[in-house]
Amino acid sequence: MKKICPSCGKTEEENEFITSFCPACYSSRHELYRLPHTMEITVCPSCGNTASGEPLGSSEKQLAKHVIAKFRSEHELKSYVAKVDKSGKNREVLLELLLIVHGKEVTKHANVTVRVTKKQCTKCSRRSSGYFEAIIQLRAEEGNAKSKIEKLASTAAKLIEEKSFVPRVEKTVNGIDVYSGSASEAQKALHALKLHYAISKKQSGMKQGKRLYRTTFCAHV
Repeated sequence: MKKICPSCGKTEEENEFITSFCPACYSSRHELYRLPHTMEITVCPSCGNTASGEPLGSSEKQLAKHVIAKFRSEHELKSYVAKVDKSGKNREVLLELLLIVHGKEVTKHANVTVRVTKKQCTKCSRRSSGYFEAIIQLRAEEGNAKSKIEKLASTAAKLIEEKSFVPRVEKTVNGIDVYSGSASEAQKALHALKLHYAISKKQSGMKQGKRLYRTTFCAHV
């Protein structure tokens, strides 16, 4: 016996049913997914990263990725196609979603309005203010060429920049000082370079009742 949708009267020949209903009527009776109608993404004007630290970019793919991250459903999202309208002040993300519901494919459409606001991130704010938590002092032992120190300083700065920032690099009489926005990243860079070092700490201030310190790592090479 052929199934007939009790809601609209369509037969099973016209559409593959989901339980006792046609796909359209089943979708209207059940919440297949949750996705906000509007969302706000804060982007740093200096580095272009969002608050989560990921780049927003200018591509539709990147923007769709941020929107889909808000998708929630008890059903499998098999695939999706996204189109972005940038003609207005906000960005309109038009989504075609393909879900698997009780073993059947169901296509749904969604429209999400994305408001993009600009605010400098903590990392860039600290960088521009000259903030630092640590100094790597690279010092040349007698007979070692300055070119070796320069190469180590350059590599250390690149390693720190992967997770933090380097507000400045200064040459001294007998070496180079690399300033780091993160003490832990400075120490990781030294470990990666397999350098032995001495540590000293100096209190730099107070924050919420806690003492703040600046760390100096001195490595002789």
